[in-house]
Amino acid sequence: MHVSMSFACKKYWRDIEMKFSIITICYNEEKRLQKTLESVYRQTYSDYEHIIQDGGSLDRTLEIVSRASVFYPKNHLKMYSEKDGGVYDAMNRALSRACGDYICFINSGDFFMDQHTLQDVADRIEATPGMDWYYGSSIVIFPNGDEYLQIAGSIENPQGKDISGQLKRERLGLIHQSIFADKDCFRQNLFDTTYRLRAELKWYYKCLLMKKKVKRLDFPVCRYTLGGLSERADSVALNARETRKIFEELHLLTAENRSMLPEEKDYSACYTGIYNQWLALRQAGLSVSDYLRRKGVKKIAVYGYAEFGTHLLNELKNSDIKVSCIIDRQDKFAFAGIEVIKPSEYRGNADLVIVTSVLHFKEIRDEFAKGCDCPVVSIEDILEDMWNPGMEDGGGDYEETTVYLSDL
Repeated sequence: MHVSMSFACKKYWRDIEMKFSIITICYNEEKRLQKTLESVYRQTYSDYEHIIQDGGSLDRTLEIVSRASVFYPKNHLKMYSEKDGGVYDAMNRALSRACGDYICFINSGDFFMDQHTLQDVADRIEATPGMDWYYGSSIVIFPNGDEYLQIAGSIENPQGKDISGQLKRERLGLIHQSIFADKDCFRQNLFDTTYRLRAELKWYYKCLLMKKKVKRLDFPVCRYTLGGLSERADSVALNARETRKIFEELHLLTAENRSMLPEEKDYSACYTGIYNQWLALRQAGLSVSDYLRRKGVKKIAVYGYAEFGTHLLNELKNSDIKVSCIIDRQDKFAFAGIEVIKPSEYRGNADLVIVTSVLHFKEIRDEFAKGCDCPVVSIEDILEDMWNPGMEDGGGDYEETTVYLSDL
């Protein structure tokens, strides 16, 4: 459904300062929200509001927000906790409450580049007024503390010209945490809630096709950690379908740019992402065995004997985590004397079953867990929980797709 909302606050201007609305969408984010709150209330520029749109958290999220309120200037922190229809519905709800001239979404767990970010953005807006968007680059953070600069795409369009031809040829290279958009952009173009993963991509393209004036900032705006629903293996096909649908709806799909679009069965980027994540965790000194030990897991069964299964077995080989068996539908040779059995032959005798066939995890979990006396989780879930401890996607009416050991 397309959402239509009235905006509660009248737009106003000041001679020098303009008010920002910073919006954070969250659900059960007690482990990651604090650093986002600190990043905002430590800003040297004080003409802003911070809206927390919560999906009805059941953990300590609301308590953490309440405690943080004493550090904000009076009436700068606003909290709304209610059931929603997913991320984009929550974003639209927050937009309906925003009073700022320029709006920025910053995720729970992400934070501004430094305490001067809002002041720097305000200065650029004053120097080049009248733009509909201002966007910058961002810094990606790995768990070992390493950072790399993610340079934003070159879609600058300060004159508001027709750049539809450029949009058909180039990737945008944008993330919403690095965009400050005039509130009128959202009045005219809310997030399409019929999309589950890519509504912000449609929003970008629609604004640009509406000839919005866009200015690129010459500095990084935010720091963020990788991860999230759209990057998971079980989202590859949906991500591809939604991206193609957007190009078709907006008449941007051409023979020339078809190669730019993700393929429903192209899992190479997903596999590469998991490998890179796993490697970065090892470089940071974080191992699956240590993670399992902290969760009280002593014995596991490994489901899947392909690449990820072999990597997991090798990592656990010299640890005190015992592998009771390997489960695989195909006949395989034993690994280091560990028995290989078919799913129908599994009789329990493990604290946890780790599924390394990430693309088929839902199918395996739903079928295999019926007769299983222990939790069944994906190696992707474990690596993601190690990467972003306590991270959970969703809120409101989301379909739960992930089982986290922290929930067991």
